[in-house]
Amino acid sequence: MKKPFGFLASAVIVAAIGMTSVAAAQLNTSSPDPGQGKSAVYAAEVQRLAESRTFVDNGLEVQVLDEAVNVDENTALEAAKHFIGSSRGDTAKKVTMTLARFTDTQVEQGILSDSNLSVQDVPVWIVTFHGVDMPRNGKAGSRKQYVNADVHVIIDANTGEEIEMIAGKHGK
Repeated sequence: MKKPFGFLASAVIVAAIGMTSVAAAQLNTSSPDPGQGKSAVYAAEVQRLAESRTFVDNGLEVQVLDEAVNVDENTALEAAKHFIGSSRGDTAKKVTMTLARFTDTQVEQGILSDSNLSVQDVPVWIVTFHGVDMPRNGKAGSRKQYVNADVHVIIDANTGEEIEMIAGKHGK
C-alpha cells in the first residue's frame, strides 16, 4: 500500500532534524575528541606547519596533540578572529585549524613577558588564515603597503586566550 506523500515528507523532515541535532551536539562539545577523521587532518596540518619556513625560521615547534582540551573548535575560531580582526579574518581565502602541542623556542624561559602566558609545551589551537592582506613590515621604499600572507593565530586550547600571532608568505 502506498503511503501518502505528506507522511513520507514528515518522516524525512523528522529524520533530518534528528541528524542535525546530533551533528550540532557534536560540534558544541568542549571535549575535542576529534574522531579518527579529524585526527588525521590535524596530524597532517601539524606536519605541514612543523616543516613550514614560517615556523622553522621563527623557532616555533609543533607536535601532534592527543589529549582532551577545554576549548572547542568554534570558540578557538572566534577568539582567533577577534585577535586578527574580524574584517581581516573574514577576507581570508581559506581557514585551517589544528590542535597541537606548541613551543616557541625564542621566548626566554618559555613565558611571554607582556602577558605571562606559557609558550612552552602548551596545548593550542593553531588557526591559519590563508591569503590575508597584512601591512608590510621591512624594507622602506617598497610601493606595496600590504603583503599577501598566511596568518597563524595561536590560541591556548584550555583557556581560549590568544598567545601569539605570526604571519608568513602565503603558501610557505
